[in-house]
This record gives sequence, C-alpha cells and structure tokens, in this order.
Amino acid sequence: MAEVTEGVAYMKGFAVFPAPALLHERAREGVRSAVQPVFEAIACKNPYPFDYFDVSAFNQMVVKCVFVGASIGDIVGIGERRNPQLVQMLEDLVAERRAAGRPIADAVKEYIG
Repeated sequence: MAEVTEGVAYMKGFAVFPAPALLHERAREGVRSAVQPVFEAIACKNPYPFDYFDVSAFNQMVVKCVFVGASIGDIVGIGERRNPQLVQMLEDLVAERRAAGRPIADAVKEYIG
C-alpha cells in the first residue's frame, strides 16, 4: 500500500515540482498506470496534464478516464482542451458502450454534446 500512496503523492506534486517539463515521461507513465489511484492522481484535479501534455496525450488521458470510470469533470482544463479529435474519440467510445449495454456518465454525454 505504501507504494501506491507514494505514487499518488508523487503524481499530485508534478504541477509544483521544479522543472515540470522534465517530468513529462513520468507523468505519461502515471497515465498508463493500471493502478487507478495513481492514474487519477495525475489525471484528475491536477493541472499538470493541462499545462504540459500535447493534444494526443491529453486526449488519451480523457478517454482512459471514461474507460476506467474516473470523472472527466475532475480533469483540469477539459473545456479549454476540447478538440475535434477528442470529441470523435469520445463519440466512438460512447457508441461502443451503448452497443455493449454499458453505462455512460452524464458528464461525457454533456461534453460531446
């Protein structure tokens, strides 16, 4: 458990660590994490992805939030980072979830319009 707690604390600190641009690869590792608290520590309520992720990395993070059930409403700057590719990715994911009879969060429906 200590490793998870340390990973969460580490990811949450990225926005305030010195030279945050140098932490990009570590932040991407956090987004790829299969440990949900670690993933959410970088993806949710953390300004680092908004400030430092390129469009592709940001979009992938948002889609993973939907896929794992994290709230996209907790993503800092999601409205400002809205882009056609992200909307298309989310529309495709929503269609897949509907076809499979899986629930879709209201925040996702609102985001894609």
